[in-house]
Amino acid sequence: MPCFIKLSNHVIEAVPKVQLLNHSVILNNVKNLNTFIVCLQILRCSQNDKVKK
Repeated sequence: MPCFIKLSNHVIEAVPKVQLLNHSVILNNVKNLNTFIVCLQILRCSQNDKVKK
């Protein structure tokens, strides 16, 4: 089951781990601190998802 995080009216799907490792990809998409926190939550979420599998 893919990991989803709801932010306001937007649902963000966890991006592939390779993309998460590329910090510039995340930073380029960070518009504010809240978005950055969501990125960290997605990273944690995707790691938990791998453990379940």
